[in-house]
Formats: sequence, structure tokens, C-alpha cells
Amino acid sequence: MIVSNWSRILFFSALTVVVAISCYTSVDGCLDPESTNYSIAGDRACEDCCIYPKVKLSIFHQYGDTTLFLEDTLVNKLGQEYSIIKFTYFLSDFEMLTTEEIVYEVQDSIELNVDAGTAFTKDDVIRVRRDGFSYEFGTVIFEGEGENLSFLVGLPEILNTNRFTSSVSGHPLTSDADSLFRESEGDYVFQRVQVAKGEEFKDTVIYDVLGQSQLQEVSIPVTFESFRGKAKTIIIEARYDNWFDDADFSSMSKEEIESQMALKSASMFRARI
Repeated sequence: MIVSNWSRILFFSALTVVVAISCYTSVDGCLDPESTNYSIAGDRACEDCCIYPKVKLSIFHQYGDTTLFLEDTLVNKLGQEYSIIKFTYFLSDFEMLTTEEIVYEVQDSIELNVDAGTAFTKDDVIRVRRDGFSYEFGTVIFEGEGENLSFLVGLPEILNTNRFTSSVSGHPLTSDADSLFRESEGDYVFQRVQVAKGEEFKDTVIYDVLGQSQLQEVSIPVTFESFRGKAKTIIIEARYDNWFDDADFSSMSKEEIESQMALKSASMFRARI
């Protein structure tokens, strides 16, 4: 029997496909295009290997329109001189609002010991100091154009009054020297500022803002875009003259100045122009 050329071609083509299939090795990889390690070559989803974008907050530390340098001589609206020696404060509960009115939050969570046993809550706390400028506050799978960033100055009650079920290395809510944790009370100071004032700055006072009644909400109109599979950075300013611009160091009590600090902190953040 004579085999036509077409038959030969079909036979060898089929044989080639069979050989190719038998020799092919599938590639495991992350198949989610929203991840930072999305695998173009992957054809089989790996188990728990996808890594998702983190959002960073970049903070410019300001005194008015200039950079704040610790221990510089500052002057408030009452003409009183003072100097900020050191400061530390918490920001938490971040939300990103898009032009489509969709709110995105951090997807990371942490387990806490609570009265009823244990509970998971959103893990998006940063602890700000003068020597830090960039802070990663969590994983956000975000799509669209953002127009607003909101957060708390301080800690929500569940984080302020409950401890982790197990130790978390390097977390802002730790017990190191700058943790702001009050061992005797079992809660945290939300804002702590050490100030030198008075004649030749000999009078040094530590002002503490604490308690859920002093928790402040911040909302900043700020434009940012999502880039699929890439980390994002939102840039803001913190203007620390707000803390003490109306504080009368000569007549106001420490508690009165602390309450004023708390109220003023709600308006000291803005988008970086």
C-alpha cells in the first residue's frame, strides 16, 4: 500500500506532539497577576508562594515649611521659645479611598489574647520617630486611582488593651525602650514628646497623649495610583509646630498642653506638595 505524503506529514506531526508532551515538565509558580512574584512561565499554582505588594508611608518631618531638626530653637505663636528633643507616636488603621469610592484596607492580621479567648485584628501599625522616614504599614491589593488616605493617631482599643498571643519580633508594639508601653497600666502612650523650655532650655518636660478619648482621626486628600504587582509609596508631611503653636508654657498645666497636643495632631498631617 502506498502512503501519501500527507499521511506521512500527519503521522510525524502527531509523533512530534506526543514526544514534546512526554518531555515537558510543568512549572510551579504564583499565577496571581496582583502579586509581586507573578510567574509568566508558571502553569501550575504553587502553594502559598504568592507575595503581595506592601504599602509604604513616607513622612517628611517639618516645622512649618522647613525640615525639623531636633534640639533646634523653635518659637510658638505666643513668642515662647522651646526645643523638641525627642518624639515618638503611633499611626494605625489605614484606609485608602479610590475615585470610585472603594475603600481598601491592609489585609495582614495578627492574633491577640482577648477576654473571650483569642481574636484576629488588622495589623497595620507604625511607630514614627524623627530618625525614620519610610514606614511599611501592610499588604494592600489595590486597584484604581486613590484620592484619600485616612488613619488614626494612636491605637484602636483592641490593640491598645490586648497583647499578642505569641511574640512578634520587630513589631512596633513591642517592649523595647521606645515602645511607649505602660507596664503598670497595660496600655500604650499614643504620642510622646520631650520638650526643653524655659530659661536657657533648662526645664525639660515629657508630654504624653494617651487614652481612647485622645485618639485622633486623620483624613488627607492625596492622589496615588495602583501599579499591578508593585509596591506603593504614599508621601505626606507632618508639621510638628502644630503641637505647641498655641501652648502657653508659662500658664497651662502639663495635662492641658497634652490635651491640646492631641487635638492639634489631627490636623498636622498633609499631602506632600
